[in-house]
Amino acid sequence: MLPTHTQPDPRPAGKPWAVAELADHLAISHRHLCRLIAAGRVRVVRFGRRVAVPAAEADRLMTEGAR
Repeated sequence: MLPTHTQPDPRPAGKPWAVAELADHLAISHRHLCRLIAAGRVRVVRFGRRVAVPAAEADRLMTEGAR
């Protein structure tokens, strides 16, 4: 699925994305992104209990979509 929202990232380079923030940016539901993460199709990093998507992975999703 290719993202429908492809505006450039206005954030500092390399900063990880919060899951909800990335879902909004990609114009997909938070639940869908969580399902992709649970299926191992989107790589995440964990900071204690917090889950974030690395900037490189977010860039991949913005260009290629989740596969």
